[in-house]
Amino acid sequence: LLLSQIAFAIFILVYNKKKKINFVKAMKFKKVNPWLAILGGVVAIAFLYLSSNLVTCLDELLRLTGYSKSASMPFEINTIGNLFIGVLVLALAPAFIEEMLFRGMLLNGLVDSKSSMKKKIIALIIAALAFACIHQSMQQFAYPFMCAILFGAVYLFTGNIWYSIIMHFCSNAMVVVSNYVNSLSTTVVEPVINIDFGFVMVSLGLFLAGVAIAVGYIFLLKKYIKNNDFMEEENNDASDVDGVKETIIHEDGTTEVVFKEASNTDDSQGSTIKDSELVKRDVGLIAKYKFLIAFGISIILLIVDLITYIV
Repeated sequence: LLLSQIAFAIFILVYNKKKKINFVKAMKFKKVNPWLAILGGVVAIAFLYLSSNLVTCLDELLRLTGYSKSASMPFEINTIGNLFIGVLVLALAPAFIEEMLFRGMLLNGLVDSKSSMKKKIIALIIAALAFACIHQSMQQFAYPFMCAILFGAVYLFTGNIWYSIIMHFCSNAMVVVSNYVNSLSTTVVEPVINIDFGFVMVSLGLFLAGVAIAVGYIFLLKKYIKNNDFMEEENNDASDVDGVKETIIHEDGTTEVVFKEASNTDDSQGSTIKDSELVKRDVGLIAKYKFLIAFGISIILLIVDLITYIV
């Protein structure tokens, strides 16, 4: 279970070291607002439960076509020891490694503050598809895709990877804990779910409620999070330019106000800007040229899964 996570971690660390990228800055590990972080965990858990019925409906559609691949836990979580291992392997490790790979490298490398909203949405979908495909199962495609959209949006609106890591961890950990709590029951009773039109409508309503909560949280982040590398628009106001204002009168009588940069530019500030541009360029190279291999392999594995299902 840890092999894929270890492989991701080695890839991330080796590549950053080889390219001499400041790992912490590139991934955007920044200070978090504790209340917003806690609220993010609550939102992730709420979204998990509010979308669970819709996921059940999608699973039933797959089952009716004959798709029977199990989406259960890879091992029984029926002891405290297994619960600890489950939280470590199925919640904590994926939260860190997968967020760094799919949000910190892939999504981060595809957009910046100059990107249009359309480009950001496309990048968000690409990263979400890659994240869903790597689960290599049609039954585990819809919910990871929806979560990736949520985590990616939070990452873009905060410019801080800690928030998406916390949300990812809380969502996965709640699933692990729920399995442990269910295992404590002495009698195992399979729930009978009658999936009819009413159940589908209720499922859609609950899912939309989860989406509304997630959108509300994102707007809250947008209001309180400052210094966001992704959402800060370029300030084209000439009054903010550090320099000397000069008014030019043209021959046709029109006037133009221009600003000339001051000659005493701070070298340290220039160096910081250059370093930031280098980090962004290197992270962009990761996304544009390196993730394609992993994405391609995930697509192939998903196709293999579909072929085996059809056969």
